[in-house]
Amino acid sequence: MDEVERADRILARLADDPKIQKVVSEAHLFSELREQPGWQRLYERVAADKSKVMRQMAARLMGPKSRWPTPEEIAYHRGFYQGATFVLAHPEHAERNLQKAADAAWLMTLEEDDAA
Repeated sequence: MDEVERADRILARLADDPKIQKVVSEAHLFSELREQPGWQRLYERVAADKSKVMRQMAARLMGPKSRWPTPEEIAYHRGFYQGATFVLAHPEHAERNLQKAADAAWLMTLEEDDAA
């Protein structure tokens, strides 16, 4: 089997798999998100909320020790805002799912060829 035939088989497998079809359609949407005004507004909103929460925690640290944020509260907010900022800053990571799906389909065709 030549490479063109193998590529055609991979495309056929991708077209038949509903999970992969969903990943492909979502990846196209994700790749366009960064340009959408709503996405940019959401990113700005998360950044503003993060700044507000950090200012509130800093103010609490300047007061009595009984009002200080706990290490768990600090870790929660740090993790939440790091995760939210990363997701909003990198919608293109959906494309990695496409690559994984293509790689999986490629390996399946290789396994089929070995079994034949």
